[in-house]
Amino acid sequence: MPRLVGLARFKPTRMSVVGFWGLGIAWAFTATAELTFTPAPDWLETVGVMFSMALLLPIATIIVDINAAVRGRLDDIADKDRASLRLVYLGLGLFAALPVLTLTQAMRASGGVVGFTDWVYGVEVLVLLGAFSAWLFAYVYHVAPPMVTRDARRVQQWHLWLTIDGVAIAVFAMIVGGLVVGFTWAGGGADGAPAVGDGFESTADAMWNYGFAIARMVGLMIIAVAQALLFAYATVAWLLSDNRDAVLAADPVLDAGGQEVNEELEVVAEAEPGWLRIGTIALAAGIGVFLLIVFLPSLESEPAEPTILADESRLFAEGSDAALGRDVYLREGCTSCHTQVVRPIVTDRGLGPVSLAGDYAHEQPMLLGVARMGPDLMHIASRGGVTVEQLKNPREDRSWSTMPSYDYLSEADLAVLVAYLNGLR
Repeated sequence: MPRLVGLARFKPTRMSVVGFWGLGIAWAFTATAELTFTPAPDWLETVGVMFSMALLLPIATIIVDINAAVRGRLDDIADKDRASLRLVYLGLGLFAALPVLTLTQAMRASGGVVGFTDWVYGVEVLVLLGAFSAWLFAYVYHVAPPMVTRDARRVQQWHLWLTIDGVAIAVFAMIVGGLVVGFTWAGGGADGAPAVGDGFESTADAMWNYGFAIARMVGLMIIAVAQALLFAYATVAWLLSDNRDAVLAADPVLDAGGQEVNEELEVVAEAEPGWLRIGTIALAAGIGVFLLIVFLPSLESEPAEPTILADESRLFAEGSDAALGRDVYLREGCTSCHTQVVRPIVTDRGLGPVSLAGDYAHEQPMLLGVARMGPDLMHIASRGGVTVEQLKNPREDRSWSTMPSYDYLSEADLAVLVAYLNGLR
């Protein structure tokens, strides 16, 4: 932004400092939004709700700060580097949706529907491949050789619109698809329990029959193509350049060095916050973090004592087949598609007894999971268990399954993985 608006030197504004650190602190604690209706303590769920609301403040601060920087200079900036400016505002627009989507996942009224669905990954794509990537490429467009040359403008346009289209398609498919799957779980299906066993076919149908799964893949592929195009152009232009010094020299029309200096945005030393103020703010933030992650947990009145379930089916002796199978489960990333938690809500009907904190007393880490691309496995052994053949060819008996084949695993790994899964009762 300083280069876009023509600053001769850059010093962070107070609003940018507040927005940056406010975002860093608030966003970290929104992680507990994924624990809605899980065995986590109620106060921890409340932390997720509270900070999802608090996230509005630093994001609004960042938006106001950037708009203040470009006030009265939009036309001038657009004439010099319209592509970078578009990416800046694309990132702002996508980032503004973050607190709304996070709060929807954290609130009990809505979290029971969107929790453990594609909604979770849709938020990640929106922020990482959307907002943050837009800002990164705005910077690349403006300062990185050879993207600062006039010849790169057409590539910039193609890259910009491909990225926008890809993010829009992928995020729409994940957010709306998550809602459809959540309501499918809540409303039941032809099998009466659409989130378990053969009933999970209703979940797969909700994604495939409406095209959400295909749209998600298409969107992500378009994003990948856009980045490949940008990288290929930059690499070829650099390698084929006869005069690389000329490539390194930014076009005076596009580079900030050729813009007039905006004196109104210059930050004088007297306006910079002193060490006492910075130390006070840091101390207050440190105390707040200590209260939330150390003090409040120590006040938990009901420590998780091991339940009968924990002692009988989730206590894995070191070196046993189940323990080795759990290691394979973690290594293969099974937690990305399967949860191991039964929530006390209608969407989890048919999954088995509701999970308690004590069920995980012997586990480190606890494998709650974040999304159900496949059925929950908390009590999988009580629902018929798993065989080696099913892991090798998941679609032999269930044509609707989206699980990849694990036939590349050794027979020993497959055997211990099955031993672990068939012990989850």
